[in-house]
This record gives sequence, structure tokens and C-alpha cells, in this order.
Amino acid sequence: VLDNAHMSTGTVLPDSGAEQVGIVNYPGDDLDLLAVYRDAAAGLKKAMGAS
Repeated sequence: VLDNAHMSTGTVLPDSGAEQVGIVNYPGDDLDLLAVYRDAAAGLKKAMGAS
């Protein structure tokens, strides 16, 4: 389950065993949008157990 880190609704599907991943979708002060994509990809890989 993708969770918008800027506007979280809390735990979704709490009894399902589904992994909930916080995804940031706005760049930081440096405005580096590629960092947003890289961090999202890393979070998804980690949640899926990929290296």
C-alpha cells in the first residue's frame, strides 16, 4: 500500500499483512525531482524484499 507521506491517512488494511510504504511526492528545498523518484523506488524495492 502506497502511503502519501505528506498527507497520511494512517494504517490502511491493518489486518491484511500488506506492507505500507510512505512515498514522498514533492522535492525538498533543493528541488531535485530525481531524488524523489530514487527514494520512492528504493522504498518500494525494500518493501518487496528486493536488493
